[in-house]
Amino acid sequence: AHPRQVTILSLGPLTNLSRLLRRDPAILELLNEVVICGGTLHANGGATPAADFNFYCDPLAARHVIREPCRKTLLPLETSSQVVFGFEMLDQLPDAFSRAGRILRRMLPHAFRAHRQLLGSEGIHLHDVVSLVSLTNPELFRRQTVAADIETSGELTSGMLVIDRRQVREWKPNLEMLVSCDVAAVKDCILRGLAAAADAT
Repeated sequence: AHPRQVTILSLGPLTNLSRLLRRDPAILELLNEVVICGGTLHANGGATPAADFNFYCDPLAARHVIREPCRKTLLPLETSSQVVFGFEMLDQLPDAFSRAGRILRRMLPHAFRAHRQLLGSEGIHLHDVVSLVSLTNPELFRRQTVAADIETSGELTSGMLVIDRRQVREWKPNLEMLVSCDVAAVKDCILRGLAAAADAT
């Protein structure tokens, strides 16, 4: 690969990426961008009241990656959660005769029922898929440059994304945060992607 031509999409804890960058720091020269699914804008976490699952699992790795001097884009939980698919999605899935359609029609009804029974929710979130859309269709998202770090040792806040919101910041901006999205356009993009996958199978 040539310099600045590699883009990494991280959908889980940042452990492996952190290890890779420690093992071979020269990889930074190849990176164009790291897109990260994780963190929360307002400490409205999923794993704990303060942190999402991905950062909570390995806060040291999250801090390491966030502090690296490369271009980073973060899709926080609040933004990916704006995209909610309800039961009507089942009517928009690819044809059951396609491989993708068969798999989705078997799998998604269980996901909808589980969300309703366990969370009281009438819809599901596809956080990882929204992350992919943010990479392929960045124009559908509104960005904000922030100065951020990760709490690594707090008894109640380990894994929390901390943003310097002071009027006179001491931290340097180091992260592009996706703070909102065109929900209808993102959903349409996902459904078109599923239809294309069905056509390919």
